Amino acid sequence: MTTFTADQQLALPSGTDNANGPGAFTAFAGSMEDRLVKIYASVAERSARNAAPTDGELAFLSDVRRWDYYDGVRGLWRRLLPHVYATRNISGSNLASNFNVETLLYTKTFAAGTLEPDAVYEVEARATAFTGSGVTQPVLRIKAGGTQFAEAHDHIPSAGAYVTLTARNFYVTGSTTPTSAVTFDVYAAVLSGGNIDIPAPTNNGFTFKVTRTAPNSAQDWL
Repeated sequence: MTTFTADQQLALPSGTDNANGPGAFTAFAGSMEDRLVKIYASVAERSARNAAPTDGELAFLSDVRRWDYYDGVRGLWRRLLPHVYATRNISGSNLASNFNVETLLYTKTFAAGTLEPDAVYEVEARATAFTGSGVTQPVLRIKAGGTQFAEAHDHIPSAGAYVTLTARNFYVTGSTTPTSAVTFDVYAAVLSGGNIDIPAPTNNGFTFKVTRTAPNSAQDWL
């Protein structure tokens, strides 16, 4: 009769059983398999070989060099480490000169199914604004699906000066994998004053980053 360890319930042969090495080893291997970090060539191979994963399983996907864990509460695989999409643009400048007329700096579209369901993503744009004019108030905006999502503005005190703007907000996905593409657009404008350049020619200043910070659940929000 097979017995189990008290902590992780690993299968052990009973001392009173008849000797059965293969049977005992089979039971032990079966109890260990869900506790291994499993290695798969791809998501397709993982789905084919492991159709019924259990909560907390770990897997490594060799094609994309990624660690995943299985969330049994929501019934899906999630990235074990925070997923970061980031870009840095340091070539050229984008000019914004007219009052509150937006100049598109950058667009990022995530295809349908790319973002995880029930997840919290931190979306951040950072830009250094430079002016050759006098006092200027630049603004940096992020739009999600065409809707205002985040904004930052500041005050450039004099010609030849610059400021760094950081616009940031949290994008929360629903309970199912997004079936439509999600697009983030980053714009610059001026609320008052003269022209601005982004990136500032002396500061190489524009970055955009999307980070999956955590699964979305009641305990994630205080």
